[in-house]
Amino acid sequence: MGEKIREHLKKFREAAGLTQKQLGAMAGKGESAIQAYESGKSDIPLSALISIMGALKISFADLERGSKTEPPAEKPVEILIYNQEDRLNTAAILVKNGYTVEQGKRNKTPTGKALDYFLRIRKYDEAADTGR
Repeated sequence: MGEKIREHLKKFREAAGLTQKQLGAMAGKGESAIQAYESGKSDIPLSALISIMGALKISFADLERGSKTEPPAEKPVEILIYNQEDRLNTAAILVKNGYTVEQGKRNKTPTGKALDYFLRIRKYDEAADTGR
């Protein structure tokens, strides 16, 4: 296992506020095993690495990079709703369920004689309070 992986393993353990003994207990390994993995005195078996990553809640990509990966930003979704009352009702339901909604219109044809009315929808960062 590469030196970089070992360094990152230690970095993630320390960032989680765990001792080698605590991480070992969470991953089903002894303190001496975690110490040997981090110091390079022992190769890390794949099964142990998977257990350790699970205990630290990180992916292999995180471990390789040395930082947690951010999920890709979701692209907004647009839905066409021509009737204004339907757009407003749909927007109200989406907002109540934790979405950010924008209403818009654009030319449907180059002449501008026809328009598309739409809602642009994004998932809001905070969980919706639907208990009201």
